[in-house]
Amino acid sequence: MGAQHILVVTGASAAGKTTAVRALDARGIAGVRCFYFDSIGVPSAEVMERDFGGAAYLRGQADARGLPIIDTTALTVAETADAIESLIRPFLRRRP
Repeated sequence: MGAQHILVVTGASAAGKTTAVRALDARGIAGVRCFYFDSIGVPSAEVMERDFGGAAYLRGQADARGLPIIDTTALTVAETADAIESLIRPFLRRRP
């Protein structure tokens, strides 16, 4: 078995993460498996602000670590799934 990679899709509540990952999953890309953890719940806005400094926390963490960011503000679900797939494809090409 070749190297395995994990891509975590995170972001603000109701940004379309699950919908985009479901669209990606529906493409049936060989070697890609999608898992969903929506059932764990999302902290309230008050808790996010108190514990993490609001939604800006996630962006700040991604920026600090040089992680890719997909701004879904003006993207369709398909375009968002395309953007996620473009992050995955280079790893799939490396498979033996």
